[in-house]
Amino acid sequence: MKFPHTDKMWKEVLDFLEFHNYLEFTTLAPVEFCAQLLKSTPYEWSYWKGINEFDCLILHKGMLDRLKDNYLKDFKTDFDYIYGNAVFVVLIKKNLNSVRLTGVPNHFNLNVNSSIEKKVVTKKNVMNILLVTANNNGNIGDDAITYAAFDMILEIYPKAHIIIDKAPASKSIISQVDMLIIGGGGIFYDNDFYNAQNYCQYFLYAHEAGVKSCAIGIGALGRRTTLGNELFKKALNLTEFIVVRDKESKKSLVETIRTTSAVIIKQDIAFTLKPKGNYLLKRSTNKPVLLFSLTDASNKKNFENYHHAQKQCMQMLVKHFEVKLLVQSQDDLSFYKDLQNIFKLDIIVLKFKDIKKIISLYQQSDLVITARLHSLIFSALAHVPIITISTERNASKLDILINDSLPSARQGHINMHNYSIEALNAKVIDYFVDKSKYIVSSDEVKNCCSIAQSTKDQLSNF
Repeated sequence: MKFPHTDKMWKEVLDFLEFHNYLEFTTLAPVEFCAQLLKSTPYEWSYWKGINEFDCLILHKGMLDRLKDNYLKDFKTDFDYIYGNAVFVVLIKKNLNSVRLTGVPNHFNLNVNSSIEKKVVTKKNVMNILLVTANNNGNIGDDAITYAAFDMILEIYPKAHIIIDKAPASKSIISQVDMLIIGGGGIFYDNDFYNAQNYCQYFLYAHEAGVKSCAIGIGALGRRTTLGNELFKKALNLTEFIVVRDKESKKSLVETIRTTSAVIIKQDIAFTLKPKGNYLLKRSTNKPVLLFSLTDASNKKNFENYHHAQKQCMQMLVKHFEVKLLVQSQDDLSFYKDLQNIFKLDIIVLKFKDIKKIISLYQQSDLVITARLHSLIFSALAHVPIITISTERNASKLDILINDSLPSARQGHINMHNYSIEALNAKVIDYFVDKSKYIVSSDEVKNCCSIAQSTKDQLSNF
């Protein structure tokens, strides 16, 4: 959401508004302007605010399709064109244009063309379903969710043509499908406001096109901004229902966002992942194999213990295990490369097409150490011992899953604030005494799988 001060075209618009004292106008603009114009709101607001509720329109020529269709149809009746450059057109209400400003004619171009071009083929005479996930973004959990959601939808609609998509949204694609399903993961957050826009646009565009929508397997624990709250509320109110993976996500949507759509608690749909194929894990020693998937918290404050302990902990681990660095998220890759350089370790990176082999990979390990939610789920499904490291004090996704659904995993749990060579070594020693204590209860896992599978009940009635 930072304003691109170094971009000449953007800066010219801001300077123009400031020079003419237009900074206080109620404005519809790209979200980047919101940090500079206190009464500015993003283009998504065109879906519930009429054009005459704004004093000023800052129109990016490459983003016009983000506006509600036909939003600018009658703008000439009430608005004047006062400024333009190669990228922007600026309009203000006629009654506010007291000095009769007029923009340069050759910059006045408001042709609405799609800014998002995607090659997607729909099929005639069958149901076309658009499944939207965070696939192929370098996160194993999101990729596993994609496969799990795809298989679940296919079980319900065996003759359907399922199109897998990811943000940004394309109006042209949405207008060609019969159903939109946002397919899971911790994607309802606005710490990065572009993320909120990416997913909310799908609901807004679908509603505009008369396409029914829903969301399944959702995590919604990201902090909320004022803009994010309003955008999520307006967009989620348009969907049929939202299936979330934990009670905290429901609380966020019902009490903070205040959506009027039905919110149902199930489980993470990664619990329904159907394994396929075998992963060939290369071993170079007779030591037990340790899959290591801790997060790179180098950009987080108050994690000094975690940072300082990493080298000591890894020195201890390599004495006992053949350590494999499993990249659950590309966000952690630079951290793993540092460990690889120091300790000469193997890094495992799974491609999207190989995600269904993930359970096979975990089954070949003797112990997992992770701070990633889906790594816990894969370990539970593979029935292998696990030590978990949470990133927040009893409020992380890991903590919530353990406390609410997998309490037996508490045996191997360490809070990151307490992470140290002493704490981890104590767990490792205890693991070698009794490995079974670090395996998640089969009954708990079966229950999670059953609850996750019951997401089908919601989709069947969709």
